[in-house]
Amino acid sequence: MKNPFTNILNTRGKRNSAVVALTVVLAVAILGTLVSRNVPKTSDEPGNTPPDMAALRGEYFDFAIKHRLDYIPFFEEGKAPTDSTEYLFWAFAVNLDNWGEDKGTMTRVYVDTAIHDHFEVGEIAHASMWKGWDYDGEKYVAVPGSISDKPVYALREYSADVIDKRTVYTITLAQCAYTTYPPSVEDMANYRTAIVSGDLSKLSVTRTETFRFYLNEETGEPVFLSHTLSPAQAFFENTGSSQPLTEGISSREKYYDYFAGHSRQVNPLFAIPNEEENALNANLMIFAFRNLEAADFQKGSTREEIDDILNKYFGRTVGEYITPYSEGLENGNVAPTAWSFHGCNRLVLTRLSAEDNGSFTGVFDVYEIPEGEENLAAIDKALREGDTGRYQSYFSQSATINWYEIEDESEPQGFYMRYNYIIPGKAQDWGISKGMSEGQVPLTPFLRLMRFVLTFG
Repeated sequence: MKNPFTNILNTRGKRNSAVVALTVVLAVAILGTLVSRNVPKTSDEPGNTPPDMAALRGEYFDFAIKHRLDYIPFFEEGKAPTDSTEYLFWAFAVNLDNWGEDKGTMTRVYVDTAIHDHFEVGEIAHASMWKGWDYDGEKYVAVPGSISDKPVYALREYSADVIDKRTVYTITLAQCAYTTYPPSVEDMANYRTAIVSGDLSKLSVTRTETFRFYLNEETGEPVFLSHTLSPAQAFFENTGSSQPLTEGISSREKYYDYFAGHSRQVNPLFAIPNEEENALNANLMIFAFRNLEAADFQKGSTREEIDDILNKYFGRTVGEYITPYSEGLENGNVAPTAWSFHGCNRLVLTRLSAEDNGSFTGVFDVYEIPEGEENLAAIDKALREGDTGRYQSYFSQSATINWYEIEDESEPQGFYMRYNYIIPGKAQDWGISKGMSEGQVPLTPFLRLMRFVLTFG
């Protein structure tokens, strides 16, 4: 079949050729105006000059925060998940500033509409989410917990292609860990400035992700076609020191085994150092009680025992032994108040660096495994081998940890970690004593949010 444009050009002469060409140019210009309403502007179209990558880095830094790319589920094109639980935290986070008195509550209609407006997906199966949201058939109510702070993404690759008469954008972004936790407004501004300039030297890249999307012509909102994790990168970046090795296993397996065997050291994860000294004291006391081998919850532990365990793992002790999670006893010892933990964390190494001072810095993906999970052995086997795709629903955050390895023959692997700093992506929660008043609780980022959710939920 002949191209209609060929017939026109062959029969109408040069004047009509010019008219057709002008019409095509105008159509392309109008299309470009329509699809650029909610995406960083660029001249990266066929035949044009390359885009301004510095400008795009800044614009996609903002784009990632506005659309909470950190909460978008992973899926291949044409395979967007149909379970509501995959989207609930995303739906909550993208509207965080607009909930008003409905903070902590989302209607089924809102969730369904938000999903269908931003993903090509069929009917959604609505259900409650463990440790996240209770669902009664009409609305979702938040279970007290935390959400991640605003994400830090750095644009690495960008392309725009016209497919089926619409522009499809493909962006590859590096998700970066905070250098301090929680990040301040000034910190976020500094991250943006560094990323725009292309300088990631002071940021730790936790993972590289690729998004494909187009813009809804009526709303200008992105409709996501896929979100994939880029192929695994090298775990180790040589910085001049030797890589820690355990004969016969990879670094990922080595550290997976360590944290699985020392799960109480990372459940919950907490930031250290922390400018909120009261919160840090409380977290360190929890760590001490959970890791003292001979802890007596009735008679308590001596201050010397607490000092010893904290100095062993952190090279420091607490500034105050009495916290909302610890109390003094008449015998002079310190005992924990009533609190509990549920489930466990599993840490999967994604990047490892050896530092000049002999320490190591690792970036870990953290998976929260529910209490009572019957397939824990199978999950452990898969995560240890790097087969994380089936368990993305358990992915919680990325954390950056710096440590020294201290030789100890009594340890199964011949060493233990002494932590210099831990920077989690978000605070983690734990059970709180029923008899404790809000005023007694140190307001960590999680507890601030929990109070906010409980107030409005």
